[in-house]
Amino acid sequence: MKRSLLTIGTMLGLAIALAGYAVWFHYQQGHRCLALWGAETANLIRHAPRVELIVYPDDLPQREPQSIDISAKSGLVHARHALITDSSFDWTATSPGSTVDFHPDFALVFREAETQVVLVFDNKSTLVARLESIPPIDLEPMTGQRSSIEQAAADSRSRAVLSATALQALRTFRDRCRSR
Repeated sequence: MKRSLLTIGTMLGLAIALAGYAVWFHYQQGHRCLALWGAETANLIRHAPRVELIVYPDDLPQREPQSIDISAKSGLVHARHALITDSSFDWTATSPGSTVDFHPDFALVFREAETQVVLVFDNKSTLVARLESIPPIDLEPMTGQRSSIEQAAADSRSRAVLSATALQALRTFRDRCRSR
């Protein structure tokens, strides 16, 4: 009887210790991203039912950005996860200030009901910025206005440098979405 109680107690203690480790491990995976994006934004990135890919052409004033609904595309769950995992960012890089030239190549728009988050990516500087100074973004007025997007990204307090691996994975995902 005492031996079975000891076995049960040991198993219960081990289960509690492993559960604590799991909680700590998951916290360590994303606590910097949570500080960067904020809880509401991170939650929307992870769970938004509608996701759009906006691709900005190099000659934006002459051609309109291409918008693609990627909500059901395979690989989206991995792209979402990369955007809320600390290892996807280069935290040792100097803090990107507004003096850095920001030229958007593509954006991801995460929407749920009336709430949306827009993350804009610059391939050259490897920066990603959350557009927060443009409240609910209507994509039609943004057509042909790259400079306003660049300014909003430059003013964003939520900017980070993506790791080369994460940026390459997001580019590959973007290109796969565009080709289908």
